Amino acid sequence: MPAALWLIFLPNAPYIITDLWHLDERRPVPMWYDIGMLASFAWTGLFLAVASLNAMQNVIKDYFGRIVGWLFAFGAIGLSGLGIYLGRFLNWNSWDLIFQPHDVLGDIVARFAHPIKYSQAYGVTLLFAAFFLVCYLTFISIEHRKMQVGD
Repeated sequence: MPAALWLIFLPNAPYIITDLWHLDERRPVPMWYDIGMLASFAWTGLFLAVASLNAMQNVIKDYFGRIVGWLFAFGAIGLSGLGIYLGRFLNWNSWDLIFQPHDVLGDIVARFAHPIKYSQAYGVTLLFAAFFLVCYLTFISIEHRKMQVGD
C-alpha cells in the first residue's frame, strides 16, 4: 500500500516542469525572475523524483532482483508521464485517484481505446516519460561512476 501511494504522488515532482507553461510578462515582476524561480523549483522536483525513484528501485531490486527493479523503474517513469498529462491537460490531481478512481480510470481508458482521437495524450505522456527517463539515467550513471571512483 505505501508503494502504491508513493507511485500515485510521484508525478507531482516532475510535473513542476509544466508550470513553465504559465510564463508570461507580468509587471512589475521581470520575466527572468519567474524563469529562475520556476527553473529552480522544477530542478528540485526532478531531483527529488529521481532520488525517490532510485530508492524505490533499490528496494524492489533487493526483494525481487535487478530485472524486476528496472521493470519497476521503467513502469514508474511511464506512469509518471501519464500522470503529468492527466494533471496538466485533464486537471486531475493525485488524490483524485483515491477519491474519484472510476472517473480518472474512465478518462485513461477512453484515451487508450481511441489513440488517434487522443494523440496528444500519447505525445505528452511519451515526451515527459522520455525526459524523466533521461534525467533518471543521468542520475544513475553519475551514481554508478561515483561508486567506481570510490572503489
